[in-house]
Amino acid sequence: MAVQDSTRRFSSRVGNYVRYRPSYPPAVLDLLKTECGLTGASLIADIASGTGIFTRMLLQNGNRVIGVEPNAEMRQAAEEEDARLSPSGVRVYYIADFYSKFPNYSGLNRYYKEFPHKPFVFGEWALWGHDDPGFVRGLFGWIKSHRRVRMVMYNQGSHPSESPFQLARYPRSAAVLRHELSSPLFAPLAPEFS
Repeated sequence: MAVQDSTRRFSSRVGNYVRYRPSYPPAVLDLLKTECGLTGASLIADIASGTGIFTRMLLQNGNRVIGVEPNAEMRQAAEEEDARLSPSGVRVYYIADFYSKFPNYSGLNRYYKEFPHKPFVFGEWALWGHDDPGFVRGLFGWIKSHRRVRMVMYNQGSHPSESPFQLARYPRSAAVLRHELSSPLFAPLAPEFS
């Protein structure tokens, strides 16, 4: 039976997530510095971080990071890794991801309002389970109506050919995404997606 509670969906796969989930490319920090004014002194609210991969990148950049994670197993894996890497006691907390299977617009609105003068970044979003162009239109409608959104990263998964998130599995949604990304609000398409 499929787990419907988004706070539990990775509970049985935490070990694989820790071993196989790739890190973000270092260029992400450069983009955040250019587009959002990120400095080492910036306080970051890390949302949708799972085991803390992006959080550790930000900590290595010198940032103070605050987050929330409702999944106890994912949070425990993050805390164990943080304790191993930083025995000084840095504590990091996280919150849920944004996927079509579990859209949480009320959470997005709450965090957007909570930090009214800060750029907003989607650390990770993806389609999951079925081709849903309406979800892509809705998400990008939300992004366009919330002007502080500065970065949106799609999660293809750690092994894209096997991943349920692989964009090629969702051709109608991919077409809508290409159309949405053609807006002058967004940087030109990455070569692999043009």
